Amino acid sequence: MTLLKPICFGLVAACFAMMGCSSSGSSTSSGCGGLLSCCSMLSGAEAQACNTTASTNGVTDAECSQALAGYQSTGSCGGSGAGAMGCTALTACCPKLPASQVPTECDAVASTGTAMACQTSLSTYQAAGYCVADAGTTAAETVQQFCTQKAQAECQYVVPVCASLSMSACIAFRSNLCNQDASTATASGSRSFAPSSVAACLSAISETYGTLNPSTNTTLSYASISGGPTDTTSVEYLCDSVFPGKVPKNGTCTSNFDCADGNVCTPANGGSTVTVCATLNQVADGAPCGVAGDVCVSGDVCTRNSNGEYLCEANEVSLGGPGAVCTSDAQCDPTTAGFCDIYAMTGCQPGYMFGDGKDCEAYGLTSGS
Repeated sequence: MTLLKPICFGLVAACFAMMGCSSSGSSTSSGCGGLLSCCSMLSGAEAQACNTTASTNGVTDAECSQALAGYQSTGSCGGSGAGAMGCTALTACCPKLPASQVPTECDAVASTGTAMACQTSLSTYQAAGYCVADAGTTAAETVQQFCTQKAQAECQYVVPVCASLSMSACIAFRSNLCNQDASTATASGSRSFAPSSVAACLSAISETYGTLNPSTNTTLSYASISGGPTDTTSVEYLCDSVFPGKVPKNGTCTSNFDCADGNVCTPANGGSTVTVCATLNQVADGAPCGVAGDVCVSGDVCTRNSNGEYLCEANEVSLGGPGAVCTSDAQCDPTTAGFCDIYAMTGCQPGYMFGDGKDCEAYGLTSGS
């Protein structure tokens, strides 16, 4: 039997089962028995590679199980394929890679490689922070995992338009910033981490940041990131919603995200400095306001007039348009140029302009590099 073992290991699962080649007694659903069963379901170069792995002298059941898991992660041999989607996911990944990752090499593997080769290649890119959205990312169970996934999702699009920014520096910077924001959000106990909301955040990032392209678009719209006071589709809203509020109606709050059940944080009444959670009521230009929950539309503010009435009126503070001098976003007109570009020192702007390199500092580029 010892003399037949190398030959038997190079054949299909039927031979393995008939000759009893394994000295370790592996089952036909795992270990080397499972791998050989898998090999018989494959074809061409993939089947040959599978049998070569299973027939290697000294191969262990643990090694065979690892190889089997790889095939199953691509959807072969009874696997769900949820881990990576093999060559389909790699094909989607290639166009998103920067020139430094040589996209043509990625294309070559995606078009001619085996599912296992595609899986290995995709995993390598994902480990470097690219194509995270194509990964079928495992749901984050901790704040740290969420912040890493969020940083990877952002950086895979920002790095290609920031020539001097490395993927590792971007991910480290953005994940650290995310963790700091998370600590601030949950410090008072009014908000907590909700893993079920992570997917919506990552999807919004992919949709918004995915518009960046080193050849055709290096500007990231501020409005698409921050939205307005009642916008529930922006990146900021959906990612802040990963830490939903627990404050009930009429409870004191500091931001909308402190409030439970979709309520908003507004003054308790006209002129009050106390803010409470209340049901949203959008108030038109010139209409009465001042009740908890009232939010003026179109950038108006709830102002007391000479008759003592509170009405939604134009903000007396002039907000800056494109190029206006500013020190914070609050000084900029959100309808035209809501982002105060403190990196490029160009005043109020419609968004991050990565083309000049300075705004890349918001994603980890060291000043002067």
